[in-house]
Amino acid sequence: ERGPLTSEYGQIILPNGFALQYPDVRGSDDEEENSSWVYGINGVTHRLHGGLVQENEIQGLAGVFIDEKILEIEDTFDMEVIPVHQVHDEILCLCPEKRADEALHIIATDIMSTSPTWFPDLPVRAEGGHDVRYSK
Repeated sequence: ERGPLTSEYGQIILPNGFALQYPDVRGSDDEEENSSWVYGINGVTHRLHGGLVQENEIQGLAGVFIDEKILEIEDTFDMEVIPVHQVHDEILCLCPEKRADEALHIIATDIMSTSPTWFPDLPVRAEGGHDVRYSK
């Protein structure tokens, strides 16, 4: 175990039970490869190094976090504020214009700025905005 992650042969288990999979992971016999580890998918060998694994872990944990927050938004607003899309670390919601300020405050301050139970010491903070159409 390492923080909220659990490792098993060929996979790293995320807090939601999903896994980052590295099938047939093994030490490399090829001295020309810049990696000492490789894994295979459908007969294709891929190099594996610490930076890649760490990036996959971080992106996997971010995805679990965002997915949980989407469900929390749905539970909090009971279909009056509806998550409709996700762009990386951004959740897009639809809501009545008259509730936009309140919804933004609750989502940014209470929901998105609360650490997940599986990593209670994770510092998180969110900000956002609202508009009548998507804008960056």
